[in-house]
Amino acid sequence: MEPEIIKKDELKIAGCVSYGGNIHELWQIFMKNEKNIKHVNQDAGYEIHIYPDLEMNSEKYHIMVGIEVDKFEDLPLETFAKIIPACTYAVFTHRLANGGYEGINKEMDKWLNESNYKLAFPMSIQYYDERFKGGNDPDSEIDFYLPITFK
Repeated sequence: MEPEIIKKDELKIAGCVSYGGNIHELWQIFMKNEKNIKHVNQDAGYEIHIYPDLEMNSEKYHIMVGIEVDKFEDLPLETFAKIIPACTYAVFTHRLANGGYEGINKEMDKWLNESNYKLAFPMSIQYYDERFKGGNDPDSEIDFYLPITFK
């Protein structure tokens, strides 16, 4: 599978954070606070995984779930703010019918190993828009963003 290569400006994400915790539970906490987040600029969710030891297969990593905002004003106490720098991304679109959430990982790893790119930052981003119909719906689609730079 060949990803789409795109450039994105910096992203301002407001949401909830965990370190290696239960992702489903983190989404539940975020959804309780989402209505109190102001300055939202689109109706889509983000799940950001940041790997502190540069190894994307690490068992422990930072997780942030949230939404994109225009500015970090009046955030609820339970939420955190994160700026993701402008970057070039390899974007992989994945249907849950193709191996669930983990089904795309081997393809992304293979592509990174065989391409002229490497990770620009030790992270990955999942983007949830109207194509995501729920975690149990095999027709749900998610975009996976890998920040890349030339090797």
